Amino acid sequence: MEIQEILSETYDNFVFQRPEIQKVWFRFVSKVDEQIEEALKRAVKISLLELQKVIGDDKVTPIPVFKLSVELESNTLGFSPTTDYLIAMAR
Repeated sequence: MEIQEILSETYDNFVFQRPEIQKVWFRFVSKVDEQIEEALKRAVKISLLELQKVIGDDKVTPIPVFKLSVELESNTLGFSPTTDYLIAMAR
């Protein structure tokens, strides 16, 4: 199941509760959102550190080759610039 579906199904238990309980629910959802964001950041950092091991030297600070932005939108990861563009430029 996707995270959004799980949260939506769980919210069904809280939808008709008192406002105080709903506030706690929304704080919980916000915390989950923060945790997902941090996990994505860690995953990208670890991937880049692995890439640095391959192309870099511990004695020389590597120079950034490109900047890649990753966005999660409508349950789809989007990259800017696109990975196709980066592959084409590498050739």
